[in-house]
Amino acid sequence: MSNTLLGIGGSSIVTAANDGKTVLKGYEAWDGDQLLALREENGCEKLLAKEDHVYRLLGEHPHILRCYGLVEVHPSVHSLRLERALHGNVREFIRNNKTTPLSEEDRLNMALGVTSGIAHMHSKNIIHCDISCRNLLLFPDWRVKVGDFGSARDGNPSENNIVEEIRYELPLRGRGFEDRPYIKRELFALGSAIYEIMAWEMPFEELGTDDVEKKYAAEEFPDVTCVLAGDIIRDCWDEKFETAEDIEGAIKKLQQKHQSGALSKPMDIALDLCDMLTSPEM
Repeated sequence: MSNTLLGIGGSSIVTAANDGKTVLKGYEAWDGDQLLALREENGCEKLLAKEDHVYRLLGEHPHILRCYGLVEVHPSVHSLRLERALHGNVREFIRNNKTTPLSEEDRLNMALGVTSGIAHMHSKNIIHCDISCRNLLLFPDWRVKVGDFGSARDGNPSENNIVEEIRYELPLRGRGFEDRPYIKRELFALGSAIYEIMAWEMPFEELGTDDVEKKYAAEEFPDVTCVLAGDIIRDCWDEKFETAEDIEGAIKKLQQKHQSGALSKPMDIALDLCDMLTSPEM
């Protein structure tokens, strides 16, 4: 079985390894002596070594993508060997299954998994710097794992390397761009990831990035009234949580209520009201 090119991202190339269970992430993609793709950038080996270092610090965790270290794919050329996500990334999965969303229970469990992975990451003093559903990988039984630590840093970033998508970026709120606390930026982005999973769409998906930026600057965010975990999402956006572990605890409590049926009647009423408000006859 030969290596297969899976995709070329903003900073790396990913190929399916010939074992069928892992992928190779690097700046050159090789199949034997054949060069499949190349990214001509300086410092690629150093960046891969940094990402490998982050994975080593994180260790094994059920909601962190597993890394098997650096492998030489060609003389003096290395790639990271990572476990392969059979369902791809969460954003692609949502887009490919737009009209058939997973159950609320499954989505809530996905949100819990993401939060658990981020909480573990922060406990190891790792800042991801690019939390997004495109960097969340989906496995059987809808297990979500946090991946793509190419922008991550060990401890507080000493350079301007945080690169959130606009829908995941904490507004300035009177602060300088660099004055926003790193953890608050991460938790705001986590709230957007939870929204994307629970609402089955990106925040303000119908708008362009410039319009989203203007809305966020004006403190206008998507309505979460009819979204399970909406209060948690809003509290992430409003900077009310101090840690990802606090968010994890809040989701666990919500999950327990949801499983016990304690939320059924209020949620049914809320959903009926939402249906009425969005009805063409209204």
